[in-house]
Amino acid sequence: MKPITIEEFELARAAYGANMAEWPADLAERARQFLTTEEGAAFAAAELSLDAQLADMAAPMDADAGADAFLDRLLDVPAQHTQVIEWGDAGFLSTLTGLYRDFRNLFSPIGVLSQGVAYALVLVVGVFVGLQQPYDEESSLDLSSTLFSSSADFYVGDQ
Repeated sequence: MKPITIEEFELARAAYGANMAEWPADLAERARQFLTTEEGAAFAAAELSLDAQLADMAAPMDADAGADAFLDRLLDVPAQHTQVIEWGDAGFLSTLTGLYRDFRNLFSPIGVLSQGVAYALVLVVGVFVGLQQPYDEESSLDLSSTLFSSSADFYVGDQ
């Protein structure tokens, strides 16, 4: 009998539960064979690690404990599960995209340079878009007669 794959094992566990005694006999036997393989042993080790982490968590709160107990447990999370940030070698593009994560980087030399380049690109694109519009003298509108008065408007001799 061939052992099942990890996908079949997960589907069977979702369908029949974690207790293999309640599974159909042939499927349970194939699952036991799967757990003896190298892939199955790694899967079982990961599951045991998860079970250990869940067991280390604090016991559930009483309903009478209130929000203070919840907030105390919430504040303990960073102390129990510290996270390490590794910066590693960052390339030029990742440096440019990372500039806006921290406000101080906006005013660094590379930050000012990137803002200047972006501004220049927007201006160049605007000029090229403007140059694409054809000039048509017939459809142009002369507003000078409505915006500027002529000297004839101020001629007092006709009155």
